[in-house]
Amino acid sequence: MSFQKKEMLLIDKIEPILQELDYENPVMEAARYNNRLPYTGAGIDPELGYWVFINFGRLPLNNDSPSYLYLIEFPDWHGERFIKVGIGLANRIRDHERHGGRLLQSIEAPRWQVRIAEKIILEEWPRFRPTVPLPQSGDTECLIWDVRSKIKLRSYIKSVATNVRLDGRH
Repeated sequence: MSFQKKEMLLIDKIEPILQELDYENPVMEAARYNNRLPYTGAGIDPELGYWVFINFGRLPLNNDSPSYLYLIEFPDWHGERFIKVGIGLANRIRDHERHGGRLLQSIEAPRWQVRIAEKIILEEWPRFRPTVPLPQSGDTECLIWDVRSKIKLRSYIKSVATNVRLDGRH
């Protein structure tokens, strides 16, 4: 399992917990309300079997933090063609590009909107699982090649922003 995959698994588990904690540490209390500060998390590494600390860098700590929803095409991934839908920050997109992906679309929106839009896209469009896994992970969020020009990310974000409520907000 790649370091980035371990990071993302821990982020998904730790982020909701961080939002619920009553912080007594003044540094963590400040970090909770300032998403420009780096933060770290701890978890059991599934391969090593013991606790590790990971510096998550400048990742968002709340549902309103900006994140990207993106579509990346892989025209020749070990002889296969598909597109990847994903969420993350700019460095996540660059990771895919370093491994042969080409950015088709990206849109920045609050993290909660991006997460919901990604789930809707994955439910609506035919999935594809590459034979050779992506080194930066995310091969479970791939779609068939033929839908690359049919998905309009801006429309999904607009629909989520208009029709979905989160904590009493639109």
